[in-house]
Amino acid sequence: MSRIGNIAVIAALILVLFTLCSMSGMAAENKSAVTTFASVDIAKILGGYEKSKLVDDQLAGLQASLRQKLQLRMMNKLIGDAEYKQLCDIASKMSPTADESKKRSEILEHSAALEKEFQSLQQNPKATDAEKARMNELQAIMDKNAALAKEDETSFGDQFQKKQEELIGGLKKDVESAVAAVAKEKGVSMVFCKSLAQFDFIIYSSNDITEDVVKKLNKK
Repeated sequence: MSRIGNIAVIAALILVLFTLCSMSGMAAENKSAVTTFASVDIAKILGGYEKSKLVDDQLAGLQASLRQKLQLRMMNKLIGDAEYKQLCDIASKMSPTADESKKRSEILEHSAALEKEFQSLQQNPKATDAEKARMNELQAIMDKNAALAKEDETSFGDQFQKKQEELIGGLKKDVESAVAAVAKEKGVSMVFCKSLAQFDFIIYSSNDITEDVVKKLNKK
């Protein structure tokens, strides 16, 4: 997942922020009888706000972690839940111990051995009753893991969406507050957005407060 402008979460954030820009300035105190307008460039605010980069990295890390768990489930279709959980736990660590690395190798070797056994049983036209029973046992484990993988995919998607909404909501509040604060300081009564779509909401503005908003955000 790349940084600002290249990932879906930031695009979603921009859409969420679309409505706040035209309204944030209204919260500012009007210091004169004349309505004063200003504009902000949301893309530049997000690009300059240090916290948005951290949010980007946090979401990218979460997505990678969840994807890794799903891949471990799908690539090791014949191991039990206990071994799967051990693999996930070890994979989540930046620097696993020697014992943990050894355990991971043992589980992966066991997984490969089960795959080989299952393929051998499938290809045996003269399998005994015991061998057929073993093949059915392994098939049941594989079917169970396939079902769990589908459940994981849905669950992980929900987890990511929840965290994304939480983090984006925090950014939205930050930007909304900063826009309103800068507008108040400058006596601006209404703020509009720039650069949110193919055509800007504002073509020209002599009162762009984008840099002031970025400075306000990064002071926190």
